[in-house]
Amino acid sequence: GGSFEQLSGLLDADTITITDSGTLTFTGGDIQAVSITNAGLFKGAGTLYTDTFINSGRLAPDNSSGTLNIDGDYVQSATGILEIELGESSFDVLSITGTATLEGILNSSLLDGYMPTSGLSVAFLTASEGIFGKFDIISGLDTLIWNVLYQDLIGNDGIIDTAVLTVSSPVPVPS
Repeated sequence: GGSFEQLSGLLDADTITITDSGTLTFTGGDIQAVSITNAGLFKGAGTLYTDTFINSGRLAPDNSSGTLNIDGDYVQSATGILEIELGESSFDVLSITGTATLEGILNSSLLDGYMPTSGLSVAFLTASEGIFGKFDIISGLDTLIWNVLYQDLIGNDGIIDTAVLTVSSPVPVPS
C-alpha cells in the first residue's frame, strides 16, 4: 500500500481502489471515477463524482470538521468505518446526492478538548435519495452515550434521508 494526496486539479479515472494499507488524502480539486472502492483510509473534504463509493475501510470527511460530498451513491460494508469529528463550532458532514446503504461502524471523536453537552444533536450524514440500513456500532468518548436517529428532514416526503448523531450523559446510579 501507499499514499496519494490530491491537492488540486482533476483526478479522472475509471476505477479508484484504495487497498487496506493505502491512504488517499483529498484536500483540493475534483475526483471523478465510475467507482471508488476504499479498503484503506480515504480522508478529505470536497466533492467526489462517482456512481458508487464503496467503503470497507475508513472514511474520514476531514480537514478539521469539513464536508465531503459524494455525487453518487455510498455503500458502507460491515467492515467499514465512518469517522466524524465534532468541534465546538463545527463538525464533519458526509453529503450524498444518491442513496446511502449503511452497515459497520460510526466512530465520533472530539476536536481540541471539546466536550459536548447532553442533548447535542448534529445532522452528520444526508442522502437525498434515502438511507437504507443502519450503523451496526456507534462509538465515541466512553463517558457519553452516543446514538443515531434516522430521520426524514429533506423534503418531508417519507424517505429517511438524514442521520443525526445525538449525545447524552449517562444517568448516575443512586448509591
